[in-house]
Amino acid sequence: SALTNVTLNEGLRDIDMNAFDGCTNLADISLPDSVIFVGKDALKGTAFYNAQSSNDMVICGTIVVGNNKEAYGKDDPCVIPSGITSIGDNVFQGIEINELEFPYSLRYIGDYAFSGESYVSSDKKMTEINFKNVEYIGNHAFQYCDYITDLDLYAVKHIGDYGFYWCEILKT
Repeated sequence: SALTNVTLNEGLRDIDMNAFDGCTNLADISLPDSVIFVGKDALKGTAFYNAQSSNDMVICGTIVVGNNKEAYGKDDPCVIPSGITSIGDNVFQGIEINELEFPYSLRYIGDYAFSGESYVSSDKKMTEINFKNVEYIGNHAFQYCDYITDLDLYAVKHIGDYGFYWCEILKT
């Protein structure tokens, strides 16, 4: 809990689940551009995460590592900011999203990033996703998004296990 700042070396690629668990005073963390994977709750509970938790998204460097679930109303689109390259594991899991827009900079979508049965309850449902330049879609990333009808997967090189599991009306 005494750790207050961290600078990680270029070349680091992955930060796994709960990596900084218990680092409650960690207020300053610098991620190198080489990081593409951030596991579930890797920064949650840190002073850094808590300071940003009132924003729509908790962003560290170019990676979305968390969110404020209360920020997403049924009529509000989820727009991932320009410059974001990665969405960490479980970041939007269980959040009802009716419209989703990815920037051209996004390359990586983590495990369970958008999964969740909560999509069923919305009157306005997300039906189409353009992945633009996304190359990697993690395990279970969009499972139970059962109102998606169309996907543009032009640049995708990897779709993880159960990536679109239970997307029952997916046509294109």
